[in-house]
Amino acid sequence: MTEDRRATLEAQIEALREELASQARTNERLRRQVEAGVIGIHHRVRNLLASVRSIASHTADHAKDIDDYIAHFDGRVAALSRCQGMLARSADTRIDLEQLVREEFLSHAVDHSAQISLQGPTIRLGPRTGEALALAMHELTTNALKFGALSNPGGTLEIHWREDDGDLVLDWTEHGAPLPVRAEREGFGRQLIEQGLPFQIGAVTTLEFNSDGVSGRIATPIAEATLGLTP
Repeated sequence: MTEDRRATLEAQIEALREELASQARTNERLRRQVEAGVIGIHHRVRNLLASVRSIASHTADHAKDIDDYIAHFDGRVAALSRCQGMLARSADTRIDLEQLVREEFLSHAVDHSAQISLQGPTIRLGPRTGEALALAMHELTTNALKFGALSNPGGTLEIHWREDDGDLVLDWTEHGAPLPVRAEREGFGRQLIEQGLPFQIGAVTTLEFNSDGVSGRIATPIAEATLGLTP
């Protein structure tokens, strides 16, 4: 074998070794990503089951009868399911805040678009904040449709959000409710917004029942609110 031929073979062997080593590193990286993904899915499923159990328990505490329990439980789980569906379709495990709000209104199959004003920058929410706000939007929307501004053809609803000094601030403002809205001391929705959101996502919240309708504010750290799952 000539020296040139030997040198060529040695170069080919070295190149093959480098390629095999590179492939091994790639395989190891993919393995770690798959493991992280499985751990992330397990974590999300565990949190989801905990959320469903909490919803079931609190709904039972406030239900008037079995029919009332079924109706409220179904609506709340459906809101959670819509959020999970959006997360599953997302490449970065985050969901658009405006889409989340619109999906809630679409689920009621009633067109109130002329009465509703949505305004704010594009903000993509991580799973924890997305789930918490999905339930909050469901409670506020259901109340507005039954008793608040959206139960009156002349009523209006403003849902505006913004970034303010490191926080995501969302304002819910109703005008034109047909009757003064009565505050429920122990209602699930009120407990969720005033007690659940501060615990779940570190939010600072206010909720007022005015003669014109409900108004409220949810402010939560935007760095955590937009945090997706780490691949």
